[in-house]
Amino acid sequence: MIRGEVTTIRKVIEGGGVPTGTLAADKSQPPGFIHNKSHDWAVPIIFVSAELMKTSPDLIAAAIDLIRDYALSIFKGSGADKRVKLEVVVERNEKRTYQKVTYEGDVAGLGTVADMVTKVHRSA
Repeated sequence: MIRGEVTTIRKVIEGGGVPTGTLAADKSQPPGFIHNKSHDWAVPIIFVSAELMKTSPDLIAAAIDLIRDYALSIFKGSGADKRVKLEVVVERNEKRTYQKVTYEGDVAGLGTVADMVTKVHRSA
């Protein structure tokens, strides 16, 4: 398990001015991550609360843009097929119903994730 990816994503998103938080049953153990040595990059799961979507829906697009820019920088110079896997858990409403949005594809397609999250939230 490599915890560095969770820390890296938090720094990338916060560096772009988007606030983050952590949800974990055991605060002393940050969320885990399995690192596969390939040209794939699995982003740690992102949780988007219903309150965030209600008050600042543009922040998810900003966070995804920051992640896309970071992914482009880590794949720079790599000649192989570059794939990203991203999962976003969306709290659909205050009744605590959730839906997972999954994206797996090239870096350029990450831009579609924010629209998918917005559609999930609006369908609540």
